[in-house]
Amino acid sequence: MGEQEVATKELQAYGNTLKTGKSGDWPMKISHFLTGQLAETDFFKAADNAGKKKDREQHCEAYFYAGSKRLIEGDKITATNYFEKCLATEVKNFNEYQSAAAELNLHLVKLQVVSYARPDNPAARLLDCSRAFHHRHQRWPKDYAELSEFVQKSDGKLKLGHYDQVEFKNMPNDALEIWQVSGGTTTFGTLTASPTKK
Repeated sequence: MGEQEVATKELQAYGNTLKTGKSGDWPMKISHFLTGQLAETDFFKAADNAGKKKDREQHCEAYFYAGSKRLIEGDKITATNYFEKCLATEVKNFNEYQSAAAELNLHLVKLQVVSYARPDNPAARLLDCSRAFHHRHQRWPKDYAELSEFVQKSDGKLKLGHYDQVEFKNMPNDALEIWQVSGGTTTFGTLTASPTKK
């Protein structure tokens, strides 16, 4: 049995322990999600609650469980994003919050730290090439394909690494958030444009 199948069975077994109460109860929604009976989008909708405290608590749990499933499926970028959202709920007394923090510490490396520590690292190359693109075009690349094309036209002056997955997200104030997975490690960071000198 593969690692993913084992992990899925563990999630399902845990989900079965939550099968108490009425079918519409939040623990049952978690159980249905973990056992594949409830889609992710419906799971997040089910976490909504009119009570502010309850809403934060249920979203803390929802983001952790959704992140765990994504991690099992090999989607480390989305998993990391969900774990970050779990922590953003600030429900620090929940086990899910603590587990999300532990997952982030285990799987996540800040892109900036990698860049300074190992300039030949694939993550650092991604940073450098993105900066060069912005310097030339006065904007960030819209996606990895556009950045890759730019690098190919640099006559070997720029070089990218090998990546399993790369995502760019344009942020306010001319910033770019970069997520990438290579060699089993997820890294992310935010680049900001240098102020234009007048």
